Amino acid sequence: MNERKFLATRLHVVWVIVLLCQIQPLAAQDSLTIATPAPDSVPVDYTFKPTRLIAPLATMACGLALDIDYKHGINRWTEDRMLDLNDTHHTGADDYLRFVPSIAHLGLGAIGVKANHNFKERLVTSVTAHAIAMALGWGLKYSVSELRPDGSNHRSFPSGHAVIAFTGAELVRIEYGNAWGAAAYGVASTTAFLRLYNHKHWLGDVAMGAGLGILSARLASWLMPFNRRLFHLNGSNSAPTPSAIIAATPTYFPSTHAAGLALYLRF
Repeated sequence: MNERKFLATRLHVVWVIVLLCQIQPLAAQDSLTIATPAPDSVPVDYTFKPTRLIAPLATMACGLALDIDYKHGINRWTEDRMLDLNDTHHTGADDYLRFVPSIAHLGLGAIGVKANHNFKERLVTSVTAHAIAMALGWGLKYSVSELRPDGSNHRSFPSGHAVIAFTGAELVRIEYGNAWGAAAYGVASTTAFLRLYNHKHWLGDVAMGAGLGILSARLASWLMPFNRRLFHLNGSNSAPTPSAIIAATPTYFPSTHAAGLALYLRF
């Protein structure tokens, strides 16, 4: 990759982060605090708060910083430690573990764990979160085209396994609380570690994947009032919700053949 293309692909990553910071799911602070919980659930605060972007964006920023010189520095040191730990042995457990948090998000409520939403709402939220995660994660994979540590292909950044695992983990935390969330994050972190152990990703790859996953889950949660109207999930006793305005602006970067979509939501 020549210097010009290297810079262009990294600028594309920065553009994605800036775009995510500009998503505005409300017109006023009180318009998104909608107490329309599912039957037998507790009220959920859907209010968009910029402070809730700090953790995922900080994690993504760390991943981007590590990725700028991905074959050296901390990335190289971490990969060398993984080679010391495991040179030839590989495990396929990460291929299955990545789905465990997402399955738990849908299934824990069915075995009696107190959930904030009914199954249909959890399903819609899960589909929304994973759609956002895949659009962002796989869009970056094919835009950045980074070589994996094992040299198998150029789809290293970000880690798709980490994206899926941390999307599910944050959904579990939002739905069932911090205790179950901690367990789900443990599974997601194990998945991320195994991607390093199997020499499939650099440290920056899993950091960016984790940040994207957490952010995707939070965006899906904030979109719940819109999804309730879109999929007619409001019950007969639900409070009326305001109308929504949606605008989308497509973009294209000829230098990297990357496409993007700027989404504006107003409730």
